[in-house]
Amino acid sequence: IRVANYSNQIIESFPQILDSVAEEYGLSTGQAKFMIENAALFHDCGYCALARGSNKVAHSVGGLRIVSDKNLQEQMRHLLSAGRDKLTDVQQAKLMNDFEGAVLFHNADKVEKSYGAKVETTKGEWLGLADEQDIVQVLSLWEQRSKSDPNLDWFNPAEVVVKVKSPEAKQRIEDALAEEFAKRGLNPEQMPRVFWDNPTTSTSLPDDLLYYGRKTDLEPGDKRIGLEFREADTLGYSMLALLRVGDNLDLLHDRFSQIQRNPAFSQIYREFFGRSDLGVEGVKSTIINNILNRDSSISQHDRTKLEELGVLLDSESFKHFGGCEALKSVVFRPSSQSSQQAEIAIYVDRSLFEELQKVRFREKTIGPNKQIEEIDMNVAEYQIWRLNDAVRVNLHGGSPIQLKVLTEDGKDITQSTFLQTGASRVGP
Repeated sequence: IRVANYSNQIIESFPQILDSVAEEYGLSTGQAKFMIENAALFHDCGYCALARGSNKVAHSVGGLRIVSDKNLQEQMRHLLSAGRDKLTDVQQAKLMNDFEGAVLFHNADKVEKSYGAKVETTKGEWLGLADEQDIVQVLSLWEQRSKSDPNLDWFNPAEVVVKVKSPEAKQRIEDALAEEFAKRGLNPEQMPRVFWDNPTTSTSLPDDLLYYGRKTDLEPGDKRIGLEFREADTLGYSMLALLRVGDNLDLLHDRFSQIQRNPAFSQIYREFFGRSDLGVEGVKSTIINNILNRDSSISQHDRTKLEELGVLLDSESFKHFGGCEALKSVVFRPSSQSSQQAEIAIYVDRSLFEELQKVRFREKTIGPNKQIEEIDMNVAEYQIWRLNDAVRVNLHGGSPIQLKVLTEDGKDITQSTFLQTGASRVGP
């Protein structure tokens, strides 16, 4: 609901976005708003399908399985057609394809790894990015699942397409698949097809021209496959861009549950910060109990909840939760320099913000050359840095969305953050 509210804030600031969505899919503005809100409401529904130990990004794949349900989509079509002509099959197919894509790719806005191959079906169903040497196993696991899961009865190896960036890789994968299929007594017509993706010349492309994406799971926790990196634009792939930006605007302290707002919760994640996760694992319960014993006003119910949540925290938790503590409000609006450009104004509690700027750490990120590098960061700016990282690949009308940091009384302090001085700055 919070993400839907932020999505509405964006289209209220820029009504042309709503007009663009309506025109693209042949909808009224009311129907377009309905679809934008539903993308926001459904985008994290895949968390309920995650197995224990699953990679966080895997919730997007779980969400895809839910929103691609044909009964659900037919009900949405019925609602959209109420009081007007029914959507044509072509309109419905395009709308639902992009709706599914928004849910699937909403957190594919970062590059974590490169892969040698892209695997999908001829109908466009997503199967993932994979390392070349894993292709046979990836396809075998999908085939096994299709025999036991009725939701995957559409999977047919003969309708699978493997895309690679060089003819050499194409030949290697074809040979590996042929060998595997021969072992199983299957004929070549049943084998997935391998394509050299976008050959622009008659000469081979170097093998280091790869597919980039975020790591996700083939099986819980294995991070074996990838979710392909996608850029988006509020006036281009609007549903995806709106969902991503709205999702990333939800970074304030009031997003926390009631129990997470208990001061003891903050004390626990602060206590774990800077420690070795391995070293603290055996004494977590002792640390948590010592903190909870300091406050006799905590009810037994809250104490139990804090104990359950506390053991899930680690050395990384402070930057995630603490990064929200000083943020008071966030507003998506037209830029003060041009009404056609967008900016995000982040209002902070200045004294707490400056205090948290002193809590520093090193953070891994992907640099301009797509190599992993480390930067200096601090707790105060961490969530803003993540937001900035997200909006860099989610544009508005082809232009970057600018960020500003202001105090509650409106004083612009952007120059004291990494936004002005670069990501290596860690505050004053």
